[in-house]
Order: sequence, then structure tokens, then C-alpha cells
Amino acid sequence: MTARRTLAALWTLAVLVACSIPGDALRSFAILTPDKLYHALAFIGFALVWRWAGVRPLAVLVSGIAFAVFIEVWQATLPIGRFADPYDTLADIVGLLFGLWTARVAQKAWDERQQRTAG
Repeated sequence: MTARRTLAALWTLAVLVACSIPGDALRSFAILTPDKLYHALAFIGFALVWRWAGVRPLAVLVSGIAFAVFIEVWQATLPIGRFADPYDTLADIVGLLFGLWTARVAQKAWDERQQRTAG
């Protein structure tokens, strides 16, 4: 396993661990909360590290969505005061899409820079 894929796997594990920490037992389905920002940031990172590891965008998108859904099911099954929130999944997907877009823009800029310095 390459160092980049190891980092991507560790990031994914860190997201799972962070989502397994006991939380407030109150069920809040507010859309704009710090929790939603944390979810989005976690999945921006997820997309960036897996793209940096060389995984194709579609694979990152599909696996990221599956992971987002899994996280919510996982949280609902843990006896630690966490619960499934569809808005968390939405925040995860928004973060995932933003991360993929950011990776695409960064790759395009990198490619253009490489072409300028090579020619």
C-alpha cells in the first residue's frame, strides 16, 4: 500500500472513530449546525486524500456516499447517545462533492503548471 493510500485509509478510519464518540442524546435535526460543518469538512478531506491517493473520482464518489450512509447506520446502532441524521448524510455528500471539485481544480492547475515548466 502506498503512503498516499495509507493516509487516505487512516483519514477514513479517523472519520469513523470521530463519528463513534458519544454525543448529546438530544435529537436535533437543525440543518445548519457546527456538527454539519464537521461532517462536511470530514468528507472534503475524505475526497481529497482518496483522490490524492490516485483513486478515480467516480469510485471516490460512490464509496464516499456509501461510507456516509454507513456512518449514520453505525451511529444509530451504537449505545452512546448518537443517532442517525439524514442531514448529516447530506452534509457528508456536500463535502464529498466540494472535495472532488477542489481536487479536480488542483489537478488541473498542477497539470497546467507542469506543461508551462516543461515547455
